[in-house]
Amino acid sequence: MLIIGNTLNIKGMSLGAVMSLLICGTGISVPEIALLSKIYKKPLVIIFIGSMFIVGVTSVFLFNLI
Repeated sequence: MLIIGNTLNIKGMSLGAVMSLLICGTGISVPEIALLSKIYKKPLVIIFIGSMFIVGVTSVFLFNLI
């Protein structure tokens, strides 16, 4: 993922969007959500997805301020 992120940054993607991709791309992947839904109850998985979304959006704003 770091090589993809570095390449996207070199090609002109903002640093905030790259960081959001790196954080949320691995956190909200389909295999991970499928695995978590087998282990945990549905409300907890929804809270996890929501928190990852909030962290991703917050990282876009924070890293674009830099």
